[in-house]
Amino acid sequence: MDQYVSKRFFDAVFGASDDCVKILDLEGRLKYMSEGGRRVMEVDDFASVSGCVWTSFWDGEARSAAEAALESARRGEARATRTRRPRRS
Repeated sequence: MDQYVSKRFFDAVFGASDDCVKILDLEGRLKYMSEGGRRVMEVDDFASVSGCVWTSFWDGEARSAAEAALESARRGEARATRTRRPRRS
């Protein structure tokens, strides 16, 4: 599936949700963020955060939880995180 079709697919699936849905690579870099996620994180242009390390958006306990979730995903385990909105950089 090419990149354009993938983005269209994810936008169609997640576009109506206010949930902050992100897709990361195994290094934890942002590859996709839903429209709801962009609203919640106040991201006007995804290109400005695309490729950023997701855990870098968090501090303290929230960052530890994000790093643990990423490590679980690397092991193939399903994991959801619920934290307060990340800090603005």
